[in-house]
Amino acid sequence: MTAPSYNLIVNNESTTEGDVLIFCQKPDANTPDIQTYAWLSKFLYPGVKADFSWQMQWAFMWKQINSINESQQIVPTDLQTNNKITLDYDSGHQAFHFAEQVQGDSPGSLYIEESANVPSGMAQVGLALSGHPAFLVNCQPNMNVVITPKPSYFLMFGTHEDNGPISIDQYSKAVALNYPPNIYSLTATIHQDGNISVENSPLLFTDES
Repeated sequence: MTAPSYNLIVNNESTTEGDVLIFCQKPDANTPDIQTYAWLSKFLYPGVKADFSWQMQWAFMWKQINSINESQQIVPTDLQTNNKITLDYDSGHQAFHFAEQVQGDSPGSLYIEESANVPSGMAQVGLALSGHPAFLVNCQPNMNVVITPKPSYFLMFGTHEDNGPISIDQYSKAVALNYPPNIYSLTATIHQDGNISVENSPLLFTDES
């Protein structure tokens, strides 16, 4: 069965321009340092409408930081099978890479084992959703990362610099995107006072596979 496509229409009816950010609820993880990122975003001027769509397709991800030549890798996964992977580092070529994707210990969680070759502070590793970073943590040698995602979405409108992680303050200002059973489209309106309302849209998922 094909995974459903979620849709969100955002109307900026306020008098302010800003960033629309869509992000997931912070997951359960075995490290407190994991950070949440807005995996979908768009800058909207007043009177502009944006249409977002995505599928619940998780992937392992690493991306190099503090480097002139940035690189990254995304490997599809799911919560039931092939939910464990190893992050390794080739010191001779100064290159990170994923290897040995296998069945994890328990369904519902995603496992990342960082080898002894992985240098500290040169990359981040975690999960991507629909091809974009969702949760990342700084790499360390011999670290095992276990992430249990929560399928809850949030919407925020404001200022967000440099595609950085979502702050606690931003979480407090976000509006939950609650998709009822068999409803996969919502419409959000940013009002003149800055408040955001969310309504259901009559779009049902049809499995065409």
